[in-house]
Amino acid sequence: MSWIIVILGTILLLTVLQDAFEVMLLPRRVYRRVRFTRFYFQAVWSIWRGIALRLRAGPGRERFLSVFGALSMVVLFAIWASGLIAAFGMLEWAAQSDAASPLPEQIYMSGVTFFTLGYGDVVPHSGAARALSVIEAGSGIGLIAVVIGYLPVLYQLFSRREAHVIQLDARAGSPPAATTMLSRHAETGASASWTTCCANGKSGDRSCWRATYPIRCWCTTAPSTTTNPGWPH
Repeated sequence: MSWIIVILGTILLLTVLQDAFEVMLLPRRVYRRVRFTRFYFQAVWSIWRGIALRLRAGPGRERFLSVFGALSMVVLFAIWASGLIAAFGMLEWAAQSDAASPLPEQIYMSGVTFFTLGYGDVVPHSGAARALSVIEAGSGIGLIAVVIGYLPVLYQLFSRREAHVIQLDARAGSPPAATTMLSRHAETGASASWTTCCANGKSGDRSCWRATYPIRCWCTTAPSTTTNPGWPH
């Protein structure tokens, strides 16, 4: 039984660490299609979109969908932390199974170690468990530090998206409409700027789906939810 727990804990630990590394630190594209983050966003977006389709089209639906990007990222960080806590808890239980400590208690100790609380009511007894506790404490501090450093980048990109939205309102009205945009460019004779605007929109933020950090597009791509709640495609 302990070897099964060790295998499951190791797989969970490596999966979470690899996923977090690829999302937040790896400065290149990841072409592997089997990724936890990919399945996570596909699943939660399908649920969120399904709920949005039941709402009346208008500002209420827009507000509901606008929450998805930031909220899904926070939930993803929580899932990573929970996965690491559970994985280390299973490994620590297997490392000191002779101490007859139940698995839930070891997961509790893992959570306390991960967030470096150090209550001292549950402690590791074997050398392997102590080593795992030290590694887990470092992993917890590292993950929290990376997340704290990652969030300002998301907010910078969100601010840039808001600047594009303001420019779009000036060009196409509020709410933006393609006919309004076409008529305004035709009235001013600014056909060249229309071509430039379309080129920028095609090659700008929408290219984040193929960018180095594609997960950021959930916070930087502006949806057109009033007429098409299926964003992003």
